[in-house]
Amino acid sequence: MRKIFGVIALFSLFYRVYSQPQVTKEFTKSLVTEDFSNLTGKWQEMSTSENLITGSNPGYEVWRKNRKSGFFVFPETKKELQFFEINVSFRFSAKGNKSQSAGVILQIPEKNNGGVVVEVNRKGQFRVLRAVNKNRSPTSGGETGWIKTSGLVRQDNNTILIRTYDKIYDLYLNGKYI
Repeated sequence: MRKIFGVIALFSLFYRVYSQPQVTKEFTKSLVTEDFSNLTGKWQEMSTSENLITGSNPGYEVWRKNRKSGFFVFPETKKELQFFEINVSFRFSAKGNKSQSAGVILQIPEKNNGGVVVEVNRKGQFRVLRAVNKNRSPTSGGETGWIKTSGLVRQDNNTILIRTYDKIYDLYLNGKYI
């Protein structure tokens, strides 16, 4: 019995280490490109006691003043896509706290009350969450969902690339398939 368990454990370890991207679809047409040079009608800008969200040249800056909870920013316009490739570039503020995180949210219901969150933090970790209303539950890692990336997430420029087709998702952090 131990040999069978050992073989199964070895196979699952081998599968995780040598897994390959599953989405082979080529995306050749750009449906949305955003450089945040004109936010009007596309992205909100605000300054409240909890958030400062503003356009900058170039980019879009989100400063979360409330360090105890997260916050989502949704575009004003919505596009429903069955399959896509999304590439998001971001960087962490050198002046920000050590628990900064950034990411992208997918599969957003009509009322903007949840979705699937792919997030990275300044500690070099990533996680995938299922968000519904104000509740978030990890689908990766342990209790909090964070998984260490061994130097993959940087303090300067980072990218999250997600490719999906036929309900399969491939995740890349800074060009590396996760």
